[in-house]
Amino acid sequence: MSALRVVAVDVASSDPAQEALLRGGVEVHNASQRERWGDTGRLTSVEHERSEAADDTSASSAYVVLDGPGGATDDVVGWATVDVPLRDNPDLAWLHLVVHPDHRRRGVASLLLGAAEDVARDAGRILVGSSSVPVGQDDPAEPVAARHGYVVGQEIHRNTMELTHDDAERTRLEGLAAGADGSPYGLEVALDSPPEHWWAGMAEQYRRISTDAPAGDIPYGEEDWDADRVRAKTARALAAGAHLAWAAAFAPDGSMVALTEIETNPTDLATAQQDTTLVLREHRGHRLGLRVKAANALQVLDRLPQVARVTTWNAVDNGPMIATNTALGYRATGRVRQWTKDLRPAR
Repeated sequence: MSALRVVAVDVASSDPAQEALLRGGVEVHNASQRERWGDTGRLTSVEHERSEAADDTSASSAYVVLDGPGGATDDVVGWATVDVPLRDNPDLAWLHLVVHPDHRRRGVASLLLGAAEDVARDAGRILVGSSSVPVGQDDPAEPVAARHGYVVGQEIHRNTMELTHDDAERTRLEGLAAGADGSPYGLEVALDSPPEHWWAGMAEQYRRISTDAPAGDIPYGEEDWDADRVRAKTARALAAGAHLAWAAAFAPDGSMVALTEIETNPTDLATAQQDTTLVLREHRGHRLGLRVKAANALQVLDRLPQVARVTTWNAVDNGPMIATNTALGYRATGRVRQWTKDLRPAR
């Protein structure tokens, strides 16, 4: 068996050799997701990886591990990316690392961790990476993380809602989306490109979710969002082939007080992801989280009928949002651990 080696990848490059490595990384990620989650894994694509790397609010690095003398797609057995925030959170770096199921326990993860830690160490950051497993399964990342000095910073539930195209489900969702008689809050939905009056409110929602959502022991600081950053994020997702479904609640003065977002996956049209939901603290207690999520589920049923299920993630100590998801019809399908290692210089 040939020696394993780590190679840096230029994700944005159109060079055929670099693109072959990127495609190999995508295939490794997708093989791992299918092996672990079957038909409900979170698949990626070359377009999505390039979209993520194009975010100018962070510095992105990518690596593959090769098992073979060349650099062909089939030689790639491991894939990792490291994102170093440039606009906020100056103590953190985000790691995504995956090993092909057929090449585990060969030291692939250790090689990728070494490269990723060098990036985080040079930037003076705490490296944060995630691992996920279905309910009832052991986490293969646990022994690797422990051996390399990582500790659990937060545990998160993975929840899934199956969408049903029948009259009874529509009636149920319509009832959940309806506010109490005389409620001062109005709901609006949007697909792909929100109307102009949404952008500033969306920026405030993204900023607030960075501090209002539970973060466990990860020293997560406030993110710096404005309308232009939200526009750029939206444009990257649409350019990569995704659809974005939003629902928002507005106070009588026209300010956005709640937002939820579902993003489709062009690589797997049946499984969409709910990545953002927030109700501003000062407007909680009016069932707005449940209302906007139900309204958005109705929008997906009507306008994105290819979506069969939606997955979301909730911190284990986020009781109110877990209760909202349970009422909506989500069920726990797995758990996610966020592993951290402090690589900042000693102070």
